[in-house]
Formats: sequence, C-alpha cells, structure tokens
Amino acid sequence: MKRIVRRALLGIGFVLFVFCLVSVTTKQCENYRIQSISFQKVNLINNDSSLLLDNDNRNYYLLHFDVEYCNCRYTFFDAPNPYFIKGSVENIINAFAFDSCDHNLINNFKALNLKNIFIIKTNGIDTNGFYCSSINFNEIILQINNKKGYGERNNIRNDCLIYLDTDQRLPQKIILKFTSYSIECLVNNDPRISEIEKFEDNGKPVLYNW
Repeated sequence: MKRIVRRALLGIGFVLFVFCLVSVTTKQCENYRIQSISFQKVNLINNDSSLLLDNDNRNYYLLHFDVEYCNCRYTFFDAPNPYFIKGSVENIINAFAFDSCDHNLINNFKALNLKNIFIIKTNGIDTNGFYCSSINFNEIILQINNKKGYGERNNIRNDCLIYLDTDQRLPQKIILKFTSYSIECLVNNDPRISEIEKFEDNGKPVLYNW
C-alpha cells in the first residue's frame, strides 16, 4: 500500500514538475518567412470625415501577407518579447503586378496621404484581426528588406491599403521573387464592400511606420 501511495505521489510530482516547466517556458522567434499573399479589390464605405477617400477615381486594394515565424528558441522565465523579431529571413529581389497584357503596374500603386493606421471591417468584422496601414508597393518591399519595425504588432501582419487610379488597367497577377523562392497570387478584382475607420487609442490616432 505504501509503495502504491509513493508511486502515486511521484507521479503527481512529475506531472506538476512538467506543468511548471511548461508554464515558465516561452517561445521566442527571431524571423518570419512570407508564405503567401492575397490581393483583394475593395469598395470602401467611409463614415469618418477625416479620412479622405476618392472611390470614383481610385481602385482600392488590400494586400495581406501570410507568414510563418522561424528561427525560434525556447527560454525560461522570460516573457515573450515582440520586438525580438528581426524581420524576414529572405529579401524580396523583385516584384511584379501584371495586367492582362503583361504590363507591370507595380510602380503605379499609390498610398493614401495619411499617417494613421486603420481598421477595415467586412460585415462588421475586422478583415484579418489586425490593422491596416497605407504605403505603396515599393516602400513595402524596402521596409521588408530593411527589416525595420517588426514586433508582436509587426506591420508584416497588417493589411496594407493601396490604390490605382481608375485610368490604369486592373492587375491580374502579383509575383514576389525572393532569394530562393517566389510567390504568385491571382488578384481578386471582384470588389468586396468594406468599412474603413481610423484606429484610435485613448482618443488619439496611433501612428506607426511601416
């Protein structure tokens, strides 16, 4: 009987030890790898007069990155540090946004002349659960390659709102070429109706740089 009790106590002690060990262990990731992207045309409903949109003369798109975090390690008694992430493991060597005639439109995309971040909602729900910023395609690539400003709310997880003037042909395909691989996605030009609003913290606009 004593042997059974002793084994039971040892078993309970082992379980508690493993539980405590897991509880004080955190996963820290140093980099991310861009796995895929999506590019969606949106018709924006704007209820904020401070956000100046021009739906008549612009075609708006949301760019979204799907990433996988890598170069991770486990640490003890260390709270997750969102600023530990140093950026993409690979640079973007080249980018293309082809129309139906294979013209590259990548340099024709523009950003809103606003330094706020936004929330884009579809059917009252945040688009991807993160935030939205506005920056043109070339600046996006530059910031990714410079490995600047990424953390738990790192901007690679932000959707990016960019636009083309309506006198431009619509993009059909986006290609990103990295050092050792490439990503290709078809553009969804079937517009999704979404609502845009300014993200505010304690009544003050939050300013982030890409």
